[in-house]
Amino acid sequence: MSTLPSQTGLGSSSSFIVGLLNAFHQLNHNTPETKTNLGKQSILIEREDILLEKGGWQDGIWAAEGGVNSITISKSGEYRVRPLPISKEFLNEFHQNLVLFYTGQTRKSYEIADSHDNKDAEKEKKEIHAIAKEALIAFSNEDIKTIGKLLDESWQHKRKTSKLISTKIIDDIYTTAKNNGCCGFKLLGAGQSGFVVCLTEDRHRLIKNIDLPHIDFNFDYEGSKIILS
Repeated sequence: MSTLPSQTGLGSSSSFIVGLLNAFHQLNHNTPETKTNLGKQSILIEREDILLEKGGWQDGIWAAEGGVNSITISKSGEYRVRPLPISKEFLNEFHQNLVLFYTGQTRKSYEIADSHDNKDAEKEKKEIHAIAKEALIAFSNEDIKTIGKLLDESWQHKRKTSKLISTKIIDDIYTTAKNNGCCGFKLLGAGQSGFVVCLTEDRHRLIKNIDLPHIDFNFDYEGSKIILS
């Protein structure tokens, strides 16, 4: 059960798998599974061993762990989750400056993810990785303007990884957003459609001028949990 549509870049499939695994573990062992094991098991099911769907590992990790974190994934497949070194005051400011818009369209994420699994996209992926490291420093400095700038740069590199990533509709949304105070923009998930997130210092202006439904949201700090046993 979800309050938002699936296939829109919000990690709903990984959330479903993580929740199902946790429920099974509760039924079999009368205790929730550890967050680390939930993340690893969801990756095995969705990406590595069973479904073999193209896509990043981060969705299963986020769904299991919750929180506002940085994730480091090694080439061996091990990963480490660390909370961002930021104050509650800055986290609240960051949240208040984010606006999530729904484009009204869905897509098959693994088909798009498969399209940017090629040598031509490697340069762009390395740039995105480097930007993520810069962003960690910007968060440590609680520098919201730099975070917006880096988010925007990351999107520009992401859209170059495949012709399927962006569309004229997404490009038009981007232009309107930038003309109305948006300092950071990204289409969430694999690409093509779904949800876009904007970082802005004037959310009211942005909401007024972008003719799309916006979704109120907040951060989840608990990850997958058993709510009835």
